[in-house]
Amino acid sequence: MASRMVLSRATRMKTRLQSALEATLIEVEDVSHQHAGHDAVKETGTNETHFNVKIVSGKFDGQNLVKRHRMVYDLLSDELQSGLHALSIVAKTPKEAGIFCSTGTPVQKIVYYFADALQHRIDREMGKMPFTGEDVEVYSTDVEEFIMDLEPAEFAKRPLYAYRQATQFTGIQAILDSTMTAKKVHLIDLSIKSGSQWTTFMQVVADRHECPLKYLKISSVGRSKKMMEDVGRRLSAFSAETLINVSFCFKTVVSDLKNLKIDSFEVEADEVVAFYSDTILWTMLSWADELGSLMEVIKSLNPCIMVVIEPVANTNLSNFIDSFDESLTYFSAIADCFEVHHKGIPICGGFCIQKFIRSMITYHGEETVPRYGNVKSVEGLVCKVSCDGNRTELLIPVPSKFTV
Repeated sequence: MASRMVLSRATRMKTRLQSALEATLIEVEDVSHQHAGHDAVKETGTNETHFNVKIVSGKFDGQNLVKRHRMVYDLLSDELQSGLHALSIVAKTPKEAGIFCSTGTPVQKIVYYFADALQHRIDREMGKMPFTGEDVEVYSTDVEEFIMDLEPAEFAKRPLYAYRQATQFTGIQAILDSTMTAKKVHLIDLSIKSGSQWTTFMQVVADRHECPLKYLKISSVGRSKKMMEDVGRRLSAFSAETLINVSFCFKTVVSDLKNLKIDSFEVEADEVVAFYSDTILWTMLSWADELGSLMEVIKSLNPCIMVVIEPVANTNLSNFIDSFDESLTYFSAIADCFEVHHKGIPICGGFCIQKFIRSMITYHGEETVPRYGNVKSVEGLVCKVSCDGNRTELLIPVPSKFTV
């Protein structure tokens, strides 16, 4: 099986520092674009050269500033020898930062994340912190790569995994039911993650003797071409072992959801198309026009079914207090996930949960801030596809105030 593709420098740095320092808080910001014209940058031959690093770790206790910086530089020595040119480091102990240590309970961490978001909101309203589009990009390429890198076995350790697994299996079964007589199936996944859901699909198809499948194509949408290609290689290897007399094809569509076009997908006239969207459309709820265009693209491809899996937390409210309450309820419900680590990084921390909370609390009221929606808003999405007779399945994993 092919080896894993190399992650971005920011992701590698975060993984290394988190694992070694057991950081309570870690932020790695790529500011290379601010130094693009410098001679030293040109000599490195890479565009990942300058970073701001903020770390809170109990391992800094008793260490002066110089020793703390030396600890960080020593941990990143490989990066410094391969193109990393400069670091701006903020290194504090939990006490200095006024937060709980890494052994704090999930509830304590939730308290910190929301207190941090409120402090940023105060700073912003006092003019100490300007608003930029980068501040609210919660589903960045780094987050996408982290999610795609998760091993299914590691992901299964999440306390809420049983519920996620139930929604996933239900969605895959719905696609199987809708394509059971098709000879050629084209699956379009808007957020493929590790791709493990499609191994389940292949296993069931392999045991189907009536109306056997002849051709299977999977198109993956995302911004990380390297990671999608890695998933494609794993699925190709699995199909070769599992699917007999079935041609398999994996395509990557390198694009964010806002810029998808009809011709982004190579759809043949005799292919039966099915869409699968797992916890990704919420990132589009604040961009009504772009979201409407995406739904039109999906509808124009005439899918036999579209499966939508989305969390429900009505943070998209005009009143700040109501929105704060909804956000606190939702993130408190998933707090136990903070205790599960992948390659030294807390899974929820790796998903930039702090950035999620900041975007919803600090920047509440900004039209471009991604937010979770209620059942009605998510149902509105699938209705745009199903109004012409196409089947849609809306699945809502817990925790949630609603069940469908």
